[in-house]
Amino acid sequence: MLVRASHEASRCRYGSPRVHEDLREQGEAVSRKRVVRLMQLEGLRARARKRFKSTTMSGHDQPVAANVLDRDFVAAAPNQRWVADTSEFVIGSSGKLYL
Repeated sequence: MLVRASHEASRCRYGSPRVHEDLREQGEAVSRKRVVRLMQLEGLRARARKRFKSTTMSGHDQPVAANVLDRDFVAAAPNQRWVADTSEFVIGSSGKLYL
């Protein structure tokens, strides 16, 4: 079936409007309502994109630290460059753990 082939060619990302457009570009005379009906009969649904989750609290009034290293991580001798990183773990609904 052309509808299934178009849907799978899009890695199951296309919904009925884009599948309809794809079929029209291939020269198929088909209405969007028919594509909707055929997709429903076949159980085809578009996979939704993951929503962007903001992990940085940008609305604070604290000063931003200066970029002292400016990505120059090469040191001529030991103990000249020190860097750190943190990891955040969400512990259920009770709070967060930082390492």
